[in-house]
Amino acid sequence: MLFAEQSLRFNAALFYYDYKDQQVFMNQPSKVPGAVPLQLLENVADSKIYGAEADMFYAPTEQLEIQFGVGYIPHAEFEEFVDPVGVSLTNNRLPFTSKWNINGELSYSYNIASGTLKTSLGFDYQSEYYFDQLQTDYAKQDGYVLWRMNAQYEAEQWQANIWAKNLFDEEYSHLKFDLRNFLGMLEDFKGEGRRVGLDVSYRF
Repeated sequence: MLFAEQSLRFNAALFYYDYKDQQVFMNQPSKVPGAVPLQLLENVADSKIYGAEADMFYAPTEQLEIQFGVGYIPHAEFEEFVDPVGVSLTNNRLPFTSKWNINGELSYSYNIASGTLKTSLGFDYQSEYYFDQLQTDYAKQDGYVLWRMNAQYEAEQWQANIWAKNLFDEEYSHLKFDLRNFLGMLEDFKGEGRRVGLDVSYRF
């Protein structure tokens, strides 16, 4: 949907997926007692995913731009399925599927001297999700927000860009393995912390 006079764009969609023999990441105990657990892609039985997504772009002035997006997945679950070691996964949520994904960005441009400075501040939010199919708190990531900022100045052939990712140094996990039954431990790979950088370029 496009509103030219107000420089407004809006898109929305509904989706429904019905998978057969879907490949899903599994952190699965071995059939052999005391053996190393298996971390593999497994063909599971049926699974269904449905939800909605929408995004908006709005420029109320030539200098100001607003972007916002949201995704909602209320259902992303195994249908009837028992794994090879006899654990029922029926109605468990699929790994890495947050119920909510929300993002937004606010940008503003300034004319300074003979150049243009464009600043932006944005965020990405994910609600809680599980890293494997067993749906335990030991392999779960709570909801978190990552903020980012950017300030770009361009004048003639010069361009300078100051940026930051994970601006507030949010701690979150990129991946977790529940190894309590094998090694009595939880393997936790943390996501990247705050990063700040400066890029300068010159066009000949």
